[in-house]
Amino acid sequence: QGMLNLLKFDEALSNAVVEVKELIKSKKYKIAVMGEFKRGKSSLINALLGARILPADATPTTATINRIVYGETPECVVTYQDGQAQSIKINELSDYIAKITPNGQAMAMKVKEATVYFPTVICQNHIEIIDTPGLNDDERMTRITIDMVNQVDAVILPVHARFPFSETEMKFVCQLIEADTIDTVVFVVTFLDQLDEDDYEYDQFMQKISGRIQSSVLEELVRRNAGDETIKKAHAMLDELNIYGISSKLALDSFVSNNRDKLRQSRFETFSNELTGIVTARQTQHACSKTLGCM
Repeated sequence: QGMLNLLKFDEALSNAVVEVKELIKSKKYKIAVMGEFKRGKSSLINALLGARILPADATPTTATINRIVYGETPECVVTYQDGQAQSIKINELSDYIAKITPNGQAMAMKVKEATVYFPTVICQNHIEIIDTPGLNDDERMTRITIDMVNQVDAVILPVHARFPFSETEMKFVCQLIEADTIDTVVFVVTFLDQLDEDDYEYDQFMQKISGRIQSSVLEELVRRNAGDETIKKAHAMLDELNIYGISSKLALDSFVSNNRDKLRQSRFETFSNELTGIVTARQTQHACSKTLGCM
């Protein structure tokens, strides 16, 4: 960095070195929850937080980018499209980021993003979780989410247990694989509580969905004449699939009632623990690869 500054050589490269130095120190890692609307994205994040913080509803609600970062004291900062920022109470968040009511929708149009500071373990070591609007909600919401792809390092993709892995989701996964920034996708089959436990066997059910994801994505990439490197990356991400079935509803209910049976039924504890392990492992690898990419 000193040599570059002394020689006044390529300011962009000098700036990149500054970014890489910071990345090596902090190992900052951004993981976004992305997918179609009504797939339980906000409820999943609420379960990770252990509290109902983000608005979640049967209809599409998330209208902005919502960042979850570690903070010892719960608080929220809303950043408007004009760059101004405002601190608000956590329980006021839905009034600014959700489009449940006409007033809420009008307010959400003025908001660029909201940052929620919360003492959650998974975010404790410079990990940021990002809640995004649903794909196929409307054109503006879809564009907000698509534009976020190149700004994150990994993606959690919820798919509905009753409607697992649509064509839109398949094409989106192809897009994630083709993106230079994404190296990890974690699939979460949500709403397990809506299935009758007598009608399916969990392992077989998850194996069937895994096979569907793997075959449909690889077939689509071949159809697109994807290059060898893309196909290689797809196999690396899909052959040993990171996939979990959960019920965010049961998990949240268990946290409120301290009911261990509900937590077990939700299958959330295994997902949460393994997600933390996956992301923590990827932090160092990501810092190394990002550093090499700048050389």
